[in-house]
Amino acid sequence: MGGALPNALLRLSEGKEKQWIERGRACIRQGHGIAALAYYRLVVEGIADDLLSKMLKYCETNEQSDLIRAAIEMPRLGDKLKAVNDCIPTQLKLGLGDNPITFLYSCFSDELHYDSADDANALEKATHGMNIVCALLELMQDQDRLKRTLTESFKALSAQHNQKRASKQVKSR
Repeated sequence: MGGALPNALLRLSEGKEKQWIERGRACIRQGHGIAALAYYRLVVEGIADDLLSKMLKYCETNEQSDLIRAAIEMPRLGDKLKAVNDCIPTQLKLGLGDNPITFLYSCFSDELHYDSADDANALEKATHGMNIVCALLELMQDQDRLKRTLTESFKALSAQHNQKRASKQVKSR
């Protein structure tokens, strides 16, 4: 995570989250994995509601949408993640079966609270964790862009096709 931050992450991270990302990146550059992990966990906590809101577009059922909306209103992140764990849309589970936000939060929390954390292990987890956050955001952004392109092209082609059909029908009368 030493390069430029993806635009999707920059748009989601304002204020405190942006500061935490920068501090986490600085900690990684200095080899302070535990500190980086702590900052990145704060980032996940800070952008969780925005991520959940973005995921609403990909829900496969109304029940999933309702669960995510209700979870966004919950005060504790752990409760939110438990509530939505089974309703994260399939395409966002990255074929691994896990809710990526729950997985990240669990990995970060376990390393900070339960595992005998060492900087080298925490450094690796922090780096991979933020790569997952960035990839997830880029995946959602790509799907949004592809859906827009598909919809716009379909509408344009449909309009042309229908116009041509209508003119053929008028000529045949």
